[in-house]
Amino acid sequence: MLQDADIALYQAKARGKQQAVKFAKSMQESVDSHRALEVDLRGALEGHQFFLMYQPTVELATGAFTGVEALLRWAQPQRGVVQPNDFIPALESSGQIVPVGAWVIHEACRQGALWQGRGHTFAVS
Repeated sequence: MLQDADIALYQAKARGKQQAVKFAKSMQESVDSHRALEVDLRGALEGHQFFLMYQPTVELATGAFTGVEALLRWAQPQRGVVQPNDFIPALESSGQIVPVGAWVIHEACRQGALWQGRGHTFAVS
């Protein structure tokens, strides 16, 4: 019962000041799902499950290609490709966002250097 009350309290705090929330079973399911996601994420970096996709950027006035934006993706073996809005909050709440962020920067710079070595001079963000 204390665990259920704690979950409801957390939900009330997340909604802002002076909120009351009645515990619902779906809250426990959400917490369990989030915890399972955090556990799966713990080995994702070492397991080379993250990858970057590159989205082109263009100048709106001319339509000219100006570079690419690196977008983090996660290919989880059992779940498949997990959408960023489903795993980024779990990375943040578990503290894993810092090492994953460092990997993203390193990988985007590595890829940018490869493109630059081939004569491409566009921005990577």
